[in-house]
Amino acid sequence: MVPTTPLFDPEEYFAREGDASLTAAVTVAAVFWIAMVAYMSIYMWYLFDAATELPDASLGGIVPMTALLMGMIVVLIWLLITTILHGVTRVAGGSGSLKSSLEIAAWGLGAYAIAVLIQAATTPFTTPSEPITAEDPAEIALQFGGDAPALFVIGTLAALLVTTIWAIYIWTYGMARTHDVSVRRAAAAAVIAAVFVPLVMGIF
Repeated sequence: MVPTTPLFDPEEYFAREGDASLTAAVTVAAVFWIAMVAYMSIYMWYLFDAATELPDASLGGIVPMTALLMGMIVVLIWLLITTILHGVTRVAGGSGSLKSSLEIAAWGLGAYAIAVLIQAATTPFTTPSEPITAEDPAEIALQFGGDAPALFVIGTLAALLVTTIWAIYIWTYGMARTHDVSVRRAAAAAVIAAVFVPLVMGIF
């Protein structure tokens, strides 16, 4: 029986007959976008509440701007991962459609969505107990995250590590199955793609 998602058995899932499903890809990317919007909206709300030099803000004002910005970032990350996976496997002698690369890239983002939701859930417990009086934006952000309990920091990093490995697993066996390359070469492409996800998210 073919699994309904590639989250736990990507090799079997992508062995199914028929073309790649862009509908599924867009749906999974949308889940990642929703997770990003939830996390950043909660983060910004608590940040504005803690920093005395920042203007008052409400979730009603934060969410629309966050949704637009996160939408652009998610599309950028999705296309970047697709380009890396498709390009590296093609250089390695593989075949396969760009459409299948788009779907495989999106499913990896589905794994990352879990880490983002964990960050969103723990943000209220990592905010500083004292008001932030700094005026420089960089200093405000530094102070905001500086008092986070070590347990939450370790938990967040562990969640990111686990979901990164999970995404690499999905990308590796998905690309190996659909692009006719060895697992080793597909894994190389997946690792390169995984390196860029936290980098792009960190920039923004």
